[in-house]
Amino acid sequence: MALAFALMAAAGCSNGGRDFAVPEAVCGTPVEPSALSPLLPPEGKKLAEDGHALPTTDTGCTVDVDGYSAVTFGKSSTNERFDPVRVLEGVRRENVQPLRHLPVQGSGAIADSAAMVTIECEADKKQYFVLRFEFGDNDNHYPSEVDERRRAIRRFVENVARNAVQEERCSR
Repeated sequence: MALAFALMAAAGCSNGGRDFAVPEAVCGTPVEPSALSPLLPPEGKKLAEDGHALPTTDTGCTVDVDGYSAVTFGKSSTNERFDPVRVLEGVRRENVQPLRHLPVQGSGAIADSAAMVTIECEADKKQYFVLRFEFGDNDNHYPSEVDERRRAIRRFVENVARNAVQEERCSR
């Protein structure tokens, strides 16, 4: 009986109080649910993806949970080389640092609630493919502990960057 109760309790807690499934794609780009999950609220009823991208990107979307932004992701192609550290510092992100050892050829930066990657990628007659990310909203960020959130952001960004480059069929 105790084993049955323990299994029921574990099954009820396995999704962390979420009434939604963690998606396997963000803005059409495949992502490991285990890389996205830590960046979403531990509880919530409804996850939705809308076409609201960052203003500096060509395409993208926002993943909302119960109406609150959890992850905003944007993609663009350009011939201009951007320094992700300077861009994030320019938009006043906190604790900006270079994102080293990326799984793609390019450069990146990470902040407490944002990231950016510029990838050397000849696609659509442009030289660079840029990925921009915002995490959380003005009041809520997940995970709440900054070091843990930065580790989760890095894992998610690396996963998305690798998959986005494959989607774009970069020639470099």
